[in-house]
Amino acid sequence: MVPAQEARQLAPKDVKVPMLSGGIHLSDFAGMKPRPELRDQLAEVTDFIQNQPRDGEPATEKTEVWMGHTKTTLYFVFICFDTHPGEIRGTW
Repeated sequence: MVPAQEARQLAPKDVKVPMLSGGIHLSDFAGMKPRPELRDQLAEVTDFIQNQPRDGEPATEKTEVWMGHTKTTLYFVFICFDTHPGEIRGTW
């Protein structure tokens, strides 16, 4: 049995989720990035850390989260990159 490693403690980042004048759609993120005019209206979170196999180290694959809200809806768009997309498996 391998002993569990203690996770490194990192200071959380404060993110202000901006108010949008209208909703967003996945089509606003064609090409794995937000439309240029939408980019400045959203909050972005990056630099995630992993918990396996090396807890607390930078993630091995890049992930971006884009956030915004209207009066009634909170929007999160996760863009997950993979250097080996042919190895992704899934069931339908």
